[in-house]
Amino acid sequence: FSALFLLITGYSLLVPGAVVTMARLLRRPLVLLAGFTGRLAVRGIAASLSRTGLAVAALTLAIATTVGMGSMTASFRASVSSWLQQTLQGDIYVSASEHSSIRASTPLPSALITALPKLPGIREVSLGRSIRFEEPLGPVRLLAIRMATASYRGFAFKGATVAALWERFHRGEVLLVSEPYAYRRNLKTGDSIEIPVAGGSRSFTVGAIFFDYGTDPGLLVVPMDVYQKYWQDDAVSTIGVFLQPGYPTDQALTAIRQLLGNADTRLQATPNRKILEHSLEVFDRTFTITRVLRLLVIAVAFVGILSAFLALQLERSLEYAILRATGLTPAELLKLVTLQTGILGCMAGVLALPLGWLMGRVLIEVINLRSFGWSLQSLFPPELFFEAMLLSLGAALLAGLYPGLRLARSAPAAAMRAE
Repeated sequence: FSALFLLITGYSLLVPGAVVTMARLLRRPLVLLAGFTGRLAVRGIAASLSRTGLAVAALTLAIATTVGMGSMTASFRASVSSWLQQTLQGDIYVSASEHSSIRASTPLPSALITALPKLPGIREVSLGRSIRFEEPLGPVRLLAIRMATASYRGFAFKGATVAALWERFHRGEVLLVSEPYAYRRNLKTGDSIEIPVAGGSRSFTVGAIFFDYGTDPGLLVVPMDVYQKYWQDDAVSTIGVFLQPGYPTDQALTAIRQLLGNADTRLQATPNRKILEHSLEVFDRTFTITRVLRLLVIAVAFVGILSAFLALQLERSLEYAILRATGLTPAELLKLVTLQTGILGCMAGVLALPLGWLMGRVLIEVINLRSFGWSLQSLFPPELFFEAMLLSLGAALLAGLYPGLRLARSAPAAAMRAE
């Protein structure tokens, strides 16, 4: 956070100089496009840098914040969506009802485990058992799994793995470690860790580190046979169902739910597409607050810009009065102020893009990694940049509307008399 603060502070100090440079570059094109009004607008920006520079800096920071937060949210969502699609290799998942407070560890009936693979259309099943245990750094989830053929594709590994990973995994020589667990303990592939088992503890080698966004404390994965041997627990808490190619999912779901109804009403069967949709809905609801925060940041910046424009109007009231007295009409004066505020908004939008990109990189690659141990793919949707320009221009034009109308309606004689 200190690095982010220093980045924002340093960039903000560069804004006034950038405003002067951009004003010089825009002078000739604006004279060609808007004539005398364009010349006055550009010169006024540089002449009142103490006001315009502050307004542009405030708007730049606000828009950059929306870009950075939007980039982080989009990157997080894309990473979670990609991870879910890879992890959910099964067509249907059977577990305890979502209303159960201990859903992940609730054992399934043994009769169900035996009967389920015999249903029509089912090619194979995977079995899972999830438990939690405590370590000095906090709770850890352990997943024991008996894999189906397609289950191996459900892991995306970070970096290299040990040689002959899956053979050694099934022999119980190595286990799989989630990225958050490895990050918090500074582990790498090949390191040894000791974890509690029934009646003591046992040392395992880290065979691979895999991406996981489902649990913050960390996740360890071991083979089911190894788990049953060292933890002395034969229970199964989840079943992944893999259907025959082309077999209707709805038809299989109906058969499975009939079987579950005979076994236990607290159990549920959920297709993978529903799990994916529900997970992304929860994600979107969770990050709704970021949209509110982005709007609040823009609202605060809008107040600052409006104050700066009102101060600028007061500071240059004599200049505008002289222009009115020498023939500038109220409509032309309003056009001048609107053009000037529009230019300032465009400047803020352009300057906000690199800062927003940098803020997004810091949020994704530094703050998020240190806070949660998750690596995210950096994603900067093009619509974020168009949104930044529209927000910047719209905020500046709205903030300049009231001062412009006041200037256009004011009497030049009164302003010159006051001076």
